[in-house]
Amino acid sequence: MSSIKTKVLMGVMVMALLPTGSWAKDFECSAYDLSINGGKGADARQTNNEESYGSNVTEAEKNYRDSRPDYKDSTKFSVSCVEREVEPEE
Repeated sequence: MSSIKTKVLMGVMVMALLPTGSWAKDFECSAYDLSINGGKGADARQTNNEESYGSNVTEAEKNYRDSRPDYKDSTKFSVSCVEREVEPEE
């Protein structure tokens, strides 16, 4: 009986330590047209700092492409994401 109580207690403790929210972070992503200046610079930029999410940059870029069918073709568009800076609340 003691072993069962210990396992239940350990399970409760693990669940309490897990974050209540998602593991995903917020990212800002931009898409660039590769046919304009090789996808470099402001002229090639098609979108600016649109929101995406993921556990890392690669996942955020994939999620951005999945949510925007017009930028799915990686031979025509590059996508660049950076983690969004979160300002501390006062």
